Amino acid sequence: MKKVLKIFLVITLALVTALGMMACNNGSSTGSGKKGISGSVVDGVYEVRKYYVEKDVTTLNLGTVIELPEGVTQIKIKKNAFAGNNTLKEVIVPSNTKEIEAGAFAKMQALETLELPFVGLNFNADPTYNQTGSAEEKAVDSTRTIAHLFGTEVYDKGAKVTVNYGSSTTDVYMPASLKKVVINNAKTDAYNIPMYAFNGVTLFENIELKGNIVGIGEYAFSGVGNVRTIELPETVKTIYKGAFSNSFIKNVIIGATTNNVDIKEDAFKGCSLLNYVGKYFTDGENTKAIKNYTIDFAQINVVIIGTNAFDLSASKIKYDILNSTGIDLVKVFGEDHAEYITVKNA
Repeated sequence: MKKVLKIFLVITLALVTALGMMACNNGSSTGSGKKGISGSVVDGVYEVRKYYVEKDVTTLNLGTVIELPEGVTQIKIKKNAFAGNNTLKEVIVPSNTKEIEAGAFAKMQALETLELPFVGLNFNADPTYNQTGSAEEKAVDSTRTIAHLFGTEVYDKGAKVTVNYGSSTTDVYMPASLKKVVINNAKTDAYNIPMYAFNGVTLFENIELKGNIVGIGEYAFSGVGNVRTIELPETVKTIYKGAFSNSFIKNVIIGATTNNVDIKEDAFKGCSLLNYVGKYFTDGENTKAIKNYTIDFAQINVVIIGTNAFDLSASKIKYDILNSTGIDLVKVFGEDHAEYITVKNA
């Protein structure tokens, strides 16, 4: 009897070990047997704690898959909620998101597109230093940047990105597969892209801005590497100090109905590849035509445009300048402006 019991225990131990190994090999997303979103309501907010792999699901819209209990209107995405996921190619975070904790999207393997209602920790972040004072829940320093969402741990399918957030820099590892980030503010409350939001990011190729966005924060896109064209929503009214400085952006498209955009000092200074700033125009069947090596001030507030806002002397390119009547050319373009601009106001 003892011998039979001993054999039974050995077999049982072997089975348990085998199952444990299978769970480890499947990873945390599938080893539990759970599928989809795991979370609960805490202090009146639905917290997304973990996403478990669902077969054949590559696009996840949290706004449609989460069924909020009655009386609950906001969600919060916890740290590591999507960490290590290797199936999702697109994640859409809805506008009723209150907060996204650090590293929520760390070590993702296949992510190509990420749509967010704001950059960083939460909606409350300043486009300039201390614009709204010292609100306790305000995103500051690194928490107001895209780096906040990813981890600092090296992994095989991660790409190292050094992000500058003003007072310091930090190295994060974003999915090498990530090509597009969408910031979509669907709220009626106006939103400013925070200062340093994407500063120094050289990974993805497309940053799309949508919804009620009124400002581009200080140095928000400074040093950005692979993004070539950014279309500003019609609602944008201010491009703050150094917003696009020293980046490799080529085209900044101003909304067709936008008027009197305020552009602060150094906004485009040192943009060595800058090709066009202005609105799209129609050329035959092409409704999104631009003019090469042209800066059109038709929709820009020429009265208050900042010092060296378009100091492009480093680009070694000759630009045509349209609708610049009333502009102090030395102030806006620098003392060497005659070498690289041709004024064409007629």
